[in-house]
Amino acid sequence: MSLKNCFWTSAVILGTFATLMPVPVLAQKKHPAEEIGIRSVNGNLSTSITFVNNRQQIVKVQWLDYRGKRKFYKTLSPSEQYDQQTYLTHPWLITDTSNNSLYLFFPDAQPRTIEIQ
Repeated sequence: MSLKNCFWTSAVILGTFATLMPVPVLAQKKHPAEEIGIRSVNGNLSTSITFVNNRQQIVKVQWLDYRGKRKFYKTLSPSEQYDQQTYLTHPWLITDTSNNSLYLFFPDAQPRTIEIQ
């Protein structure tokens, strides 16, 4: 087998393997100051988010409701993860235990993983 054929065979095998093993895509982070004026709106396109706490401290997962008010959903210990069904138009806020904003995220059409640093 020629070097060129070996290359293409390897590329096909690796490409097939890569499509079988989906890699989590990180959600886009917003600056916590952007929380001002942000709220959920009615939506019909559902998706999911996985929150992973990679910090050494406990964090809280909160949803911003239709009035922009925080609604507590889950406390995550270090290394803990949590799957949440949601909608594209629903923002999610990560805070510390004193409710200080750390991260603000909006879901995407495909499932996302949020790695909290």
